[in-house]
Parts: sequence; C-alpha cells; structure tokens
Amino acid sequence: MFRAMIIQRVRAYREERGLSQRAFAEEHGMNPETYKQWESGKRTPDHQSALLLAIILEEPALVERIARTLQKSPNDKPNAVPQRKRQGESQKIRQATA
Repeated sequence: MFRAMIIQRVRAYREERGLSQRAFAEEHGMNPETYKQWESGKRTPDHQSALLLAIILEEPALVERIARTLQKSPNDKPNAVPQRKRQGESQKIRQATA
C-alpha cells in the first residue's frame, strides 16, 4: 500500500515537472524500464527504491544535486590510477624481481 502510494505521488510530481518517465528515471539514476514498470503497476519497487522515491518527493533539489554529482562524464575512468602511482608501482615491481 505504501509503495503504491509513493508511486502515485512520484508520478504526479514527474508530470508536474513535465518529464517523461525515461527522463525522470535517468535524472535520478534509475533504470527507465524498471521505473516504467513501477508506474504501470507491473512491478513494485523494493524497500530501498521506495525509500529513494519518498526522499525524491521530500527533498528533490538535494537528490537531483547528488544524482548530478554521481553521474560520470564519458571520459571518467572509475578504476584509473594516477600515472605517477603506476610508475612508482612498476619501479617497486622491477626492484622486487631484480
């Protein structure tokens, strides 16, 4: 019951903002297909997702700011190691094997 109510409120909020389901989902870091299924009633959000949706309703500016911060640009490499550190590690490996 709580989750269905949250979805109804989020849908109204999304429509007030003039966003498509896809745009809303992507803006908030959600899978658009999953979000569409929630709104259509085909699926129900799990507990964590329902909490996120409730937070979006209560603190939309905060959630949007966090989502923008977490979005990575195409040039970001999440596991990249700074060049100096890699060179230092290579030197240590050479010394250890010498």
